[in-house]
Amino acid sequence: MLKIDQAIIHTTRLPDLVLPVPALQGRGAFQAAEGDLTVSLDLSSREGLTLLSFSASIKNTLSDWDWWNELPAGPFLDLALTPEEDGSDKAVSFLADYQHKVWWTRPAFGKTFDQVPDRTQFLIIKKQDAWQVLLPLTTDRVRADLSGTGGSLRLTLRALRGGEWALSAPVLIAGEGPDPYGLMDRCVRLARSLMGDAFLLREEKALPPIAGSLGWCSWDSLHRDVSEEALFARMESFREMGIQVPWVLIDDGWSLTDQVTETLSGLDADPEKFPRGLAHTIRVLKEKYHVRWVGVWQAFEGYWNGLTPDSPAHMALKEYCMTYPGGKISVKPTREAAFGFWNTWHSYLRRQGVDFVKVDNQSTFVQLLHGCGEEEAPLRALHEGLEASVFLNFGGNLINCMGMSPETCYARTASAVTRSSDDYRPLEEGSLYEHILQNVYNSLFQGRLFVCDWDMFWSRHEEAENSAILRALSGGPVYCSDAAGRGDREVLSRLTREDGTLLVCEEPGVPTLDCLTKNALETGGILKVWSRAGSHYYAGCFTGAGNQIRKGALSLSDIPALTGKDAPASWLVYDRQEKTLTPLTEEAPYPLSMKGRSVRLLQLVPAGEDVALIGMTDRYIAGAGIGRVRTFEDRILADLTCGGTFSFGSEKKGIRVLVNGEEVPLRKDGTLFSLQVPAGGALAEILF
Repeated sequence: MLKIDQAIIHTTRLPDLVLPVPALQGRGAFQAAEGDLTVSLDLSSREGLTLLSFSASIKNTLSDWDWWNELPAGPFLDLALTPEEDGSDKAVSFLADYQHKVWWTRPAFGKTFDQVPDRTQFLIIKKQDAWQVLLPLTTDRVRADLSGTGGSLRLTLRALRGGEWALSAPVLIAGEGPDPYGLMDRCVRLARSLMGDAFLLREEKALPPIAGSLGWCSWDSLHRDVSEEALFARMESFREMGIQVPWVLIDDGWSLTDQVTETLSGLDADPEKFPRGLAHTIRVLKEKYHVRWVGVWQAFEGYWNGLTPDSPAHMALKEYCMTYPGGKISVKPTREAAFGFWNTWHSYLRRQGVDFVKVDNQSTFVQLLHGCGEEEAPLRALHEGLEASVFLNFGGNLINCMGMSPETCYARTASAVTRSSDDYRPLEEGSLYEHILQNVYNSLFQGRLFVCDWDMFWSRHEEAENSAILRALSGGPVYCSDAAGRGDREVLSRLTREDGTLLVCEEPGVPTLDCLTKNALETGGILKVWSRAGSHYYAGCFTGAGNQIRKGALSLSDIPALTGKDAPASWLVYDRQEKTLTPLTEEAPYPLSMKGRSVRLLQLVPAGEDVALIGMTDRYIAGAGIGRVRTFEDRILADLTCGGTFSFGSEKKGIRVLVNGEEVPLRKDGTLFSLQVPAGGALAEILF
């Protein structure tokens, strides 16, 4: 399914070498030599996928100190390729997810390959009767990127360090089939295998405790003006609202820094903002406000520009640091130094009561490392040192952030959570639409490796429900950032049980099939985002700006899992906004009519023979409120894990319901039944 047309080799001083590759199509090998340079390309089949590997070497005929003809740090090989073997099945449209900033990626859409942006990290192509997925690979020494050139694609290989005389690596995986989600999963699994199983996949990682409960972060309300007094004021607001917040993240601004140079000066909190010390603040948060976990923000370099020279922080960490080109003082790129750096700081923070950390600005270190580091994989060494310290001191409770470059993603070994978008910006008009696009489309790849953090949000905002439903679909941590007195109890309570534990989806939300290769938020359509909780599926439907009515529909074919061989025979749609229960069939999609800047949440429920359990319908992800279910000939027992409104569907006559052994009144609307459950949950017995 791949055809290589041309290879262009760049060396440090010799002219570019252009090599035609006429025979390399579908499968096969190619080798060329020019002077002291040898290049090999190989297309092979691995686990039903196509793998492109390469090797290049330059014979060193010069003295060791006179490297003038090595492969350069940066781009050294461009391959012109097309993702089909002939022209009989041209691409219809594509999604390209590309690195648009040092730290972040975002989606782009198009119909011709010259629209594929530089530094594309994966490409999903919709063909007339199939899908293709192309995944460039980044190893410890080589990074591969896709881009468009003319009517075809270009695969660019970059050396991640200078002075290389020989390089070899797998650089691209491609697959074709009817299910692009399954193809992406298979591509990522093969990538992991090719890299020596150097990292864990999302489902293999331990989920940090904070990912299961509602949190609050100081950033969007306090920014760097965070202080003990401001934190306590916010906790008082939550208490007055009757909302339990099990975890708090004290973001940038808490630590002792030089704000002119943006460098770290001390390992403790700023004494002006926390006059009684960080330990006192954390103790009050836990004892008075019943916060279970308190975390603090850190930067991967120590602070945005490293450490302040000769400061207490520098003195405490000096043996683990070095001065990089440009003058930044930060951690040495070795495993031993990275562990020593972070363990010194983290063990101190643990003694103050800190339970987890968010480590920001990670992909900046990719640039800092150019030309530095004696280890074979300096970036991996830095991440392994960080993760070892976090697992030792905080049980692995880490939020990775600003780290979506492929070098960073593949360098993390075991940490579970990562931010999957640029910042939520509640004060910027229209910014929510970019935020939705980034998280939803980035999660197609990021969600195979990590639990995706879709960032904090404001629960009191004109688009608060859009943001809350988006987080409920994310499969990751959910946390707000409201200022004191600004939260909305109703919005937050729809995400949680009474104790603050979350009722949300279990997997990263991703676009439905019909939305994969088009930006529905910009084209006046409806962006549908699907995820899963238990046996129920959920589709969040979002519209962009503008006053016109958007028309659309949800079809069974939009989500492959609904029609797979193990799928239930029939489905019902519970429309949360309309409070209706409707059959969903291949012949009868569920119609949608939506205003601009609005949201609908649809729950897809297996129909069942007698009763279709929907769940706690005053929560967004209603089915997550159902625990153990036992089915008998004339009754169903369901453990309900929180209080509120419990709903189910049935066409049976004479239905009665007992809650904790006592019969309760039912509300009936057509085939939809509802009843009230006391706070804390109950055992519901549906008799028919």
